[in-house]
Amino acid sequence: MDIAEVSRTIEVQTKSTLSKKLEKLTAVLSTAFRIYGDWNNESNTIKIAGKDAGTIWAPKVDVILSKSKASPFGKGDETVLDPEYRNGREVVAANVELGNFPENDINEAIQKALFPGELRKVSLSLYKLAIYEKGGHFDWHRDTTHSDDHHATVLVALNTSWSGGDLKLRREDVTFSPDMHTKMVKLWAGGKGCETLGAVAFFTDIEHMVEPVTEGVRIILQFDVHVSKAKEVKKKDEDQWEGYVTKTVGVHCQNPDLEQSSLPLSSAANDANMLEIIDAIKKLHADGVSEVGFPLQHLYRKASVAPEYLKCTDARLYEALDRVFCVSLHPVMLEERSDYDGKYNGDKIKALKFDLPESQFGKFEEEEDADENSKSDSGRPKKKAKVQKIFYLSKMSPLFEISRVGYAEHTGNEAQPAANKYYGAGYFVTAKEEH
Repeated sequence: MDIAEVSRTIEVQTKSTLSKKLEKLTAVLSTAFRIYGDWNNESNTIKIAGKDAGTIWAPKVDVILSKSKASPFGKGDETVLDPEYRNGREVVAANVELGNFPENDINEAIQKALFPGELRKVSLSLYKLAIYEKGGHFDWHRDTTHSDDHHATVLVALNTSWSGGDLKLRREDVTFSPDMHTKMVKLWAGGKGCETLGAVAFFTDIEHMVEPVTEGVRIILQFDVHVSKAKEVKKKDEDQWEGYVTKTVGVHCQNPDLEQSSLPLSSAANDANMLEIIDAIKKLHADGVSEVGFPLQHLYRKASVAPEYLKCTDARLYEALDRVFCVSLHPVMLEERSDYDGKYNGDKIKALKFDLPESQFGKFEEEEDADENSKSDSGRPKKKAKVQKIFYLSKMSPLFEISRVGYAEHTGNEAQPAANKYYGAGYFVTAKEEH
């Protein structure tokens, strides 16, 4: 990782009123939805290496298997095969051709659920076709991002029969398992049943696994979700036609025949929590903390820490904060050191912003800079007034460990404390100047 750090460190606090408010925010794992259609529809075709492989409603499993290969996975800088960790097969996107696939409807559903607002545009690109036969599985992992604008994954299960093979997603102690099987659902009580395929979208920083398949064959279309800045923002009074999938996401909470989506995005509870966070920040400003920092709810690539790329809760909180304060977003490195007995007490944590190109790789220590343009009565340069900046961690802060140095009891004349470094991203909030 190419890291350019700002030399001035920021104090980190782990126990505060703001930390408690941040822990109450609901971070979204995913959204599950259904793709509607007709099992007799012959237009949703699949071709594998130019050969007819049926449709998404009636796939030719033997053709798909004959054109597949064993699935590798990323392990550090290597791509390896290990059936103990991942036992499956795949067909790469370059060999898959989909006919009349409802991509636009899925885009709208994902945008509404995971990337709300009008600042961004969502698009899909097929990554591969994944196949799990009897005994197939994939242990806990996160998806590798394939570009700076790749922020989520969509899985669509084809109409095959299988048992076991449940998909599980988790973050901290929260786990979600969507039903990916094909099923008949009713859009309203007494209405005619409609065939649907199971689908789910989740962020790339969400851990997930596939449990062992006990019978049958599980076949999944896997798409990368790309997010870009919208070229133009629709006017509020414009007619906005929604796709069929998009509209069904909105009725999940009302219709018991449709599976429950995992995200109450516009919940009153989250809105109330955001107001409490704003009040807590105002109090910190009033108490002398000029810049209040805290982590985003999701992990992002360094180049993707920008308003247009924010995910669900992060996007909503950014918009709420931006109405009241001056808000900037920065990649952050945190370092936690032990004491000289090798114990972590939570009081030796420092943070650094490291996204400014002119900055140098800095040390985790406080400095005071002289202001050359300001001199005291004696003619010597005055030191800049120390401005208090604090970064507040919560128990749910998403951080990625990037290095670990173990405790050494004797290094020369003294012990060497342990030191761990973590990557994340943060909001940095200051008060707006009054005019």
